[in-house]
Amino acid sequence: MSDSLILHALRDRKRFNTLRASVPDEMLSPDSANLLAWFNLYFQTYPEHARVEVEPLQALVKLRADPNAGKAAVDIVLHLVGGLAHEPPADALMGVNNMLRERDLSGRAAAILSSFNRGDEVDLSYELQQLALETRREMQSGGVSSWADGSIKDYLAADADTGGLKITAFGDILASRLKGIRSGDNVAVVMPTDKGKTSLLCRLMEGWSAQRLNDFLQDGRPILYLVNEGTAERITVRWWQTALNLSREKMYEMSNNGTLDAAYIEKVGGRNAVIIKNIHGKNLSQVAQIIEHFNPYLVITDMTGRIKAVSNRGGGANDIGQLEEVWNGLREEAAIQDFAHVGTIQVSAEGFNMLYPPLSAMQNSKTGIQTTLDLVIMGGALNDYPGVRGISTPKNKLAMSGMKSENEFQTVFDPIMNTWTMQREGQ
Repeated sequence: MSDSLILHALRDRKRFNTLRASVPDEMLSPDSANLLAWFNLYFQTYPEHARVEVEPLQALVKLRADPNAGKAAVDIVLHLVGGLAHEPPADALMGVNNMLRERDLSGRAAAILSSFNRGDEVDLSYELQQLALETRREMQSGGVSSWADGSIKDYLAADADTGGLKITAFGDILASRLKGIRSGDNVAVVMPTDKGKTSLLCRLMEGWSAQRLNDFLQDGRPILYLVNEGTAERITVRWWQTALNLSREKMYEMSNNGTLDAAYIEKVGGRNAVIIKNIHGKNLSQVAQIIEHFNPYLVITDMTGRIKAVSNRGGGANDIGQLEEVWNGLREEAAIQDFAHVGTIQVSAEGFNMLYPPLSAMQNSKTGIQTTLDLVIMGGALNDYPGVRGISTPKNKLAMSGMKSENEFQTVFDPIMNTWTMQREGQ
């Protein structure tokens, strides 16, 4: 690799940030290594620039050069900067980018192997696979973020008020105000403990499975419900009851006369239209493999924070760090594997005995998780009114055109039939 091609490759901010460490100074001439130090200063001075440009860098060198360096040393730097004006062939630049990516892959893979050999908790096959996939994606894109050069018609359709999975658990109040949940979306359902969170998930899922019925029969992609609280077996009973809108007594009756299974399949499209699976003790990499196996359209993780962070990716050394790593990891998996994610969080003590807890009442997160989310459905409860639930959307990037992002309303929760009946809108 020539110094000139390496300098051109590292003119891009993203490449510089990710690949500079894979180019030790001894690989370059002293003058080229010095110019990379100027690149670093350039990106600090011009944080809005995505690429080193010749004229601003020349001006920076003239203004910030060490006066004791001498005119000859400054002239050498300016000469190298001037050489950046001559762009190399695209295929040559791509080749250098790929070689730098492979050097970076080698170093990062060595770090993972070293951690594994020390006995650290490392899912070796998953980590190496993710690292290789990331490198391949970067190599295929040239290491530079792609831009939105697709059809504006397609973009408009993807952002339309229609389409996606509408939230119908509360009648029309959110269905008429929020866009449907689509692949790549990251949604949190937040409620105090023992106030009907799992029941609400089942009621939400009843509406989503009905909307997915025809699509499921065509593409076979299920809804995947991953259980980290309670058991899959117990939640399956609650889910069937909710999906069929039956009392327990009626379910026993239909089960005994052999009509229950057929009624369920007719309602949702198949026994495997909704897959409920235990993931107790699983880490993020294991969950990602489960998701890949079932290829779902929608993934629900009940008690998302109990999924273990992967030890050497983000270092979830405490509850807050782990929670943020897991939520961000699932957001990335949703984009990579083309599914929508709905997870759950408990309300902290800050939001107890409140109908509309604030966004900051998400347990163990004041701001970190919130940045990964497209929608927060917050549930609140008052001690003196055990059946009343306040529902709000303190974070909402899915509002329909002309609709406000924040919604507040009250429902009455019936745990027997798992219904959430609209009572009145909040003030």
